[in-house]
Parts: sequence; C-alpha cells; structure tokens
Amino acid sequence: MVFGLALAVLCGALAILIFNHSAGTSFGLANDDFARLVMFGVIGLTIAAGIAQSGRHRFGTIARAALVWLALILGLVAAYGYRDNLVGVADRVQSLLLPGTPADGPEPGSITIAKSMDGHFRVRAMVDGRIVTMVVDTGASEVVLTERDAIAAGIDPAGLIYDARVSTANGETTAATIRIGTLAIGSIAEKNIRALVARPGSLQQSLLGMNFLNRLSSFTVERRQLVMRR
Repeated sequence: MVFGLALAVLCGALAILIFNHSAGTSFGLANDDFARLVMFGVIGLTIAAGIAQSGRHRFGTIARAALVWLALILGLVAAYGYRDNLVGVADRVQSLLLPGTPADGPEPGSITIAKSMDGHFRVRAMVDGRIVTMVVDTGASEVVLTERDAIAAGIDPAGLIYDARVSTANGETTAATIRIGTLAIGSIAEKNIRALVARPGSLQQSLLGMNFLNRLSSFTVERRQLVMRR
C-alpha cells in the first residue's frame, strides 16, 4: 500500500515538473524546491512505514526495501535532471506516431517533420492561431489553402474574390488572394504571408509553398525527416 502510494506521488510529481518546466514554478514553489519537498516527503513516508513495520519484519528485509526506495528516488531525480532531453524525446516520439507534428530539430531554431506513410511531408501548421494540415510542396510558388481550411482559419468565404490566375497540373484556374497574419510550424513563425485560397473542390489538401520555405535559412531532407531551420 505504502509502495503504491509513494510511487504514485513520485510519478505524479515528475509529470508536474516536466509540464511546468517552462514556467519554472509548481504550486507557487520553484521547481527545484518542489522536487526536494516531494523527495524528502517520500523518504519520510518510507522511513515512517519502515518503523511501523519493524516489529513484524526482520531488519534485513527493511534494509532491502529502503535500498530499493533509495534507488527509485535517485532514478526519478536523475530523470528530472535530464528533463530537457526527455521533453525532446517525447516530441520526437509524437512526431513519429503522428506524422506532421513538429519536433525540435538538431539545432536551436530548427524543427523536424517525419515523412508520412504516403511519402509526403505533412505539417500541422498554425494559421493565425488555427490548426491547418498542409502538404509541403516545393512545386507550389505560394501557400495555398483549401476553402475548408480557409474557413477553419477564420477567413470569411463571402469576402473571397477568385481573380488570381494560377496554373495547375489540370490546367489554368483562378484563386482568391489573402494575407495570413502569422503562419507558424512549431517554433518557426513567419508573418504577413501572401497566400491563395483555391476554388471549392479544386484542391484536396492545403499546400505549404515556396514563399514560406524561402524565408527559412534552409530546409533539407535527412533520414526520412524534413528539417526546417529558421
């Protein structure tokens, strides 16, 4: 009973510390102070439980249990010490399980996108604060939104004027010109992006075109991952 309770407290505290890493505080305490408070609290709980059980168990059994707890506590403290690495690993695992989810890249200011099963790079972008999934298309000169995604991003379809001529694989058509205030992919954000909205039914997936990619310092494909560098 005591083992389960203490383990739950330790795991819960570790999760809270990782979640509040950027904020720097947990429940009004500095994260380091909160971690020490939890650690000493669990140690105290373990000692108290050992004393309570000392009349029913041999000293050797209690000592072994104390060593197990000490190893567990040290392991969790070490995990918290490497929390930055753990957060990065969690991001990379998420990007593999959910293709399109940006993860921190190999250098500061860079992000990685895992290739989808269909061979395309799909990105979960934020268009003026709204999530829009796009296909990275180096053959598209500009960012292009489907009407559905444009509406999801807060654009009023009634105000769209389809007067911009564009060439597609199926021939020439027209699209509406808009301005995106902020287009963000992970930690990379660009402002005042010219974009097009395709006519209803003429485009299946929004496209991340070259007018966004050209603002990056570089973008490369490395081991089935697209690396974008600010």
